Amino acid sequence: GVRTEKVHLHGPTGTRKLLRTIADLTASDYSHVCIHEFPSYRLEEGEDVDAKRGKASTQEGDSKTSGHPRHLVQPIDCGGGIQVVPRRIKHVKEVETWGYVVQEANHPGKLDASKAMKLGARGKQLGALKAGLDLLDKDGKVMIRAADVVSPPTKGAKISLMWDTYDATNAKEASMGCMLLVHESTFRASEKEKALQWGHSTAGMAGRFAAEVKAKALVLTHISSRYSSEEQLQGLVDEARDAALSTGKDKQFSVRIARDFLELHRKTFADSFEVQ
Repeated sequence: GVRTEKVHLHGPTGTRKLLRTIADLTASDYSHVCIHEFPSYRLEEGEDVDAKRGKASTQEGDSKTSGHPRHLVQPIDCGGGIQVVPRRIKHVKEVETWGYVVQEANHPGKLDASKAMKLGARGKQLGALKAGLDLLDKDGKVMIRAADVVSPPTKGAKISLMWDTYDATNAKEASMGCMLLVHESTFRASEKEKALQWGHSTAGMAGRFAAEVKAKALVLTHISSRYSSEEQLQGLVDEARDAALSTGKDKQFSVRIARDFLELHRKTFADSFEVQ
C-alpha cells in the first residue's frame, strides 16, 4: 500500500537533490518524506576543519563566540527525547563527510510510591514528588523530601557514529562519554600511510579516539576486504584495544567488529546509565 505517515530525513545540503534524483531514476514515490537540510560547507584548498574552527572559538555550539561557527550545526530534535548532533569530520578534500552523535534525554528517577504514601503523600502529591518537588506542611516546612522517595535520574544513551574519516576531532566534544562509538577502521597500523592517503583510519586510531572520548564500547566498521579471516579481524580488535589501553583506558573496555544484523542491547552497557 501507499505509505501516508510522514518520515523526516535530516542531512547536509544536497540531501534533497540526492533523494529527488533517486526518485526519478527508480520511479519511486517519496512524497511522504520531509527533508530537512542543515547548513553545509566544503573545505577550501589548504583549509581544514581545525582552521575553520577559528582562534576565537570557545564552547561548542555557541555561534556567538566561535571564530568560524560553520562547522558547528545545532542539534536536531527528532522527538521522543532523541537529538542528533551532526559534526563535520575530515576525510578527503573532494568529499564532505559528517559524523553523527545520537543523544537520548536523561530518564527521570522512579518514585517509590509505597514509601511516599507511608510518609503521608496522597493523590497529586505523588506526582509532585515524582517531578522532584518536596512536599511542605501548612507551616512551610519540608514534610517529605523528593530525594527520599525518588531514585536518582539515569543518564540517557549516547551513540557516536564516525564514518569515513582519518580525524574526527571536530566531533570529540559531542561524543564525550558516549555509551557506544562506531568508528571506521579500514586498515591496520602497518597500512597507516595508505589509510591517511585515502582519508581513512586504522584500528589503532579508532581505539585512541574511543579512549579520548571515554567511550564505554567500540565497534569497528568500514573494514577493508583484505581482512577477511577471523584471525585478521581479531588482529584489528586487538590493535584497537591495545591503542585504547595505552592511553589509560579500563581493561574491561569492549571492542568488537561490526557484522550484518549485529544487535547490541542496553543492558550490556548498564553501568553507563548512572549519572556521574
